[in-house]
Amino acid sequence: MNKAIVQQMFQDVWKSANPDPKNILKYFSSNFIQEIDSKSYTRTEFLHNLGVLKKTTLAIDIAIKSLQEIGHTVFSNHIIRLSFHDGTTNLIHVIASFQLENHQITSSDELTFVEQPTSSYLH
Repeated sequence: MNKAIVQQMFQDVWKSANPDPKNILKYFSSNFIQEIDSKSYTRTEFLHNLGVLKKTTLAIDIAIKSLQEIGHTVFSNHIIRLSFHDGTTNLIHVIASFQLENHQITSSDELTFVEQPTSSYLH
């Protein structure tokens, strides 16, 4: 069940060119915290960062290498390809764990590695 929620979140939030804000909020609890490479973001900060990323990218594609569920935790190993309006791309490898309660993501802990940097956006 939780695995399916995370998988659908990738589709509805990240792969969608113009995700519906209400659709985004249904996936993330009001107290959502994102830990990414030792930096913490609240749900508000996460949503702001998502908006900036959506404006600066032409497309976001996610290839899920592995998605495993253990209780209320979903582990993901995935590759994100960011295509920017200037024609550059970034390929990012992400290892993440998502905690879920009541069908919503309450936290994510992510470790990223930029494998193919051609854009200055992530530098």
